[in-house]
Amino acid sequence: MSETAAPRRGGWRPAGRIAVVAAVLTLGALGLAAPGAILRGGVAWAVFLLAVASGWGYLVARLGRVADPDLGLRAAWGLCAYLGVAGLLLAVGLLSRPAILALVALGACGFAWRELVTPVPAAARAAQALRWVRANPGLGVLAVVLGLLAVVNLVGAVAMLERNPWDDDLAYTPLVKRLLDAGDLIEPFSFRRLSAYGGQTALQALAGARDSLATIHLLDRGLCQLLVLLLAAGHAKERGTQALYVVLLGLVLMLLPDTEINTAAAWSGAALFLALYRTVGRGHWGLVGLVGAATCTLRQNYLVVVILFVALALFASRRESWRVVRANLGLVLGVAVVAMLPWWIASYRSSGTFLFPLVDGTFNHALSLQPGVMSWAEKLAYLLWASIETSPLVVIPVLFAVLCVTRDRRSAAPLWALTIAAHVGFYLLVLGFAGTEPFHLWRYAFGFSLALFVAMVTEIGAGEGTEVVTPSLGRWLLVAALALQILVGRGAITKRFAALGANVREAALIDRRGDAAADAEQARYRALQAAVPAGAPVLVMLDDPWLLDFARNPIANLDTPGFASPGPQLPMFRGPEAVRSYLVAQGYRYVLFVRSDHSRYFFRRPFWVWRLFNDGELFAAMSAYTIDAIDTFAQLAASPTATVIHDRDGLVALDLGTTAPLLEPVGGTEAQRRDEWVRLLANREGLHDAWSLTTRGDLRFEDGVGPLAFVDGSIDDPAWFEIVRPKQLEAMRGTPIRALYRRAHLRVRGERAMTLRLRAVVALNVTYTRPRLDISLDGELLASAVADERGRYDITLAVPAEKLAGGWHDLYLVSSSIAEPDRDVRDLRVSRLELVEWR
Repeated sequence: MSETAAPRRGGWRPAGRIAVVAAVLTLGALGLAAPGAILRGGVAWAVFLLAVASGWGYLVARLGRVADPDLGLRAAWGLCAYLGVAGLLLAVGLLSRPAILALVALGACGFAWRELVTPVPAAARAAQALRWVRANPGLGVLAVVLGLLAVVNLVGAVAMLERNPWDDDLAYTPLVKRLLDAGDLIEPFSFRRLSAYGGQTALQALAGARDSLATIHLLDRGLCQLLVLLLAAGHAKERGTQALYVVLLGLVLMLLPDTEINTAAAWSGAALFLALYRTVGRGHWGLVGLVGAATCTLRQNYLVVVILFVALALFASRRESWRVVRANLGLVLGVAVVAMLPWWIASYRSSGTFLFPLVDGTFNHALSLQPGVMSWAEKLAYLLWASIETSPLVVIPVLFAVLCVTRDRRSAAPLWALTIAAHVGFYLLVLGFAGTEPFHLWRYAFGFSLALFVAMVTEIGAGEGTEVVTPSLGRWLLVAALALQILVGRGAITKRFAALGANVREAALIDRRGDAAADAEQARYRALQAAVPAGAPVLVMLDDPWLLDFARNPIANLDTPGFASPGPQLPMFRGPEAVRSYLVAQGYRYVLFVRSDHSRYFFRRPFWVWRLFNDGELFAAMSAYTIDAIDTFAQLAASPTATVIHDRDGLVALDLGTTAPLLEPVGGTEAQRRDEWVRLLANREGLHDAWSLTTRGDLRFEDGVGPLAFVDGSIDDPAWFEIVRPKQLEAMRGTPIRALYRRAHLRVRGERAMTLRLRAVVALNVTYTRPRLDISLDGELLASAVADERGRYDITLAVPAEKLAGGWHDLYLVSSSIAEPDRDVRDLRVSRLELVEWR
């Protein structure tokens, strides 16, 4: 809303305005002057960044000749403007710490300008808020409670020092460090860089610009969560949302269960999507292009939602005039392309693509992010599962019912446009990441789903007489859903705030006494990098590459070995000399890596061996590549063709030399080499039987088969009275098995005649009979076998080549009986597979 209301006389006093500006600048100076101070420096910097974003937003409003909006929308516009300018600098490799500090200074100037000229300065706003609290004591108390919760969450985000070692320490934080040190994001070996434009990294760099990466959660979980609350409050005031809805919405936002597992875009996405929604509703189409482009830079899966939302809103506004719609469309496209083009250039410079996964770029073409085969029925079942198992907004199915009876009569119908766009975006996520747990899908959808949730509550909560119409029953159902959301998440609240308190105490202790462990680790990495000549290109495979100096050396981070690489691609599963030859040819003479037995998390070899046999298809492939990379660099360190120039505390620096033989062409595809490599690895590790029970290139375990487990012989065949309460089994060393249900479904393929061999066992004391096992391929019975006197099957079948033409085929194992119908047929002790060979 335009701030045109006449303020009280005290709000005009120049001394008050100057005092506010001076206080904000002091906070910024405190954050810069004390980079090692986590709490006082981090909180001061967070508040200062909110003012900086507001200043950038004021400049945007002035340039766009639009009314000065509320603080939330103004700050969101400011972040979008920052991303627009940052993209230009990133494209030419100049977005380093000095440039980011210059942009911060410009935002601070914008804040000071606004504070000195606005009719209602911050002091007057504070006085108005205080008077409102006194006039409305009941609501005032609730508003104060929400404000205190927001402050507590902000402090907790600043004090949260732990990062996800699998994503943040390994990839996301190094990207921020690279940006601050070198000014670019050129990482051709990085899978994380391949799948993101870099907008979130540029935002995180605002937090790190004070020369500290300790407060890595300051931006997303801290500042952007506060921004979502401010945006919601501002929109509720604009729309006249009733107090009950505002209070419940605020509680939901502040007490929402934390489902973030890393520092990728979550609350930042929600903030910019909500800002986009409000900008569309205001009809500022030039700013729509800017905000939409900035939102797309955070996550590439936001592209579809942003484009569809804006297109639908423009199409709905055709009732005004097609001439006006065409003009608005041209304005949106023009601003959006100008804002996005630098990010596309930067992405292409780094990874050879600006539209992953439609354009592979440096991605390994032998890999797929989807299961090898999935029927339409399986996709439908997965879609239904993902639509019901929503997180952290567990009431989404209820909200969907309310949306279905809601009408948006405004010109652009933004509520319905965002509803349709969000659903399409989510369904495309489901199709693109089929097989992933719904929890991870909703993490990717958090930004637009939370923005839709906030928009829905503020619009419907405005009551009757507005352009958004909902039946009375729908409004009460919405209230019930909000209350239910708070109740469902109440169990995690105490644990969350207990952890927050522990984090604050730890941060305060570090502020007083420092962090000796962090200093020692920094010294280890400094000594490691010092072994390499300054200016020499370096490939690194380390737990904490963000501790390196990216200005001293051109560094390429192997954050997910084998998933991304330039040129002819990293030659995996071909031995250490092939890798050395490739790296030397690509200009990387030096390699820094961590030995497996010293790795903190990611490069622990035994863990990846376990995961190779116990995880889904994508992560099983990741396990194979990671183990091969760990073994390859360890072998190079022991090879006469490479020189170890540093080896201390498990951190190794290698000199690969300047010459290497050309890579010889090899037969077969990389997928075939990977499968053979995994088989040989399993044999070396004594895990052949476990390998035989895992999905591979020509055999897949689908439904009717349990996960891999290890059991001992003492529970092979329980007596009848033991199966009333099946004993809970724990994974252990012993016989590898997979539970076999009555109907088990596998898929197989082959280019020649194949042999199927399987071993299975059934507990005769449970079945009271010797069941028959029927094996069929594509509906044709291949064999039947009856369990022997010990309940065992050992079957070998020849399958002619003509039965295997045309790709994948369905193989079914059907038992005539495995238990009483009212028993738990999934008890591992009843029927199980011990070996499946397809060769």
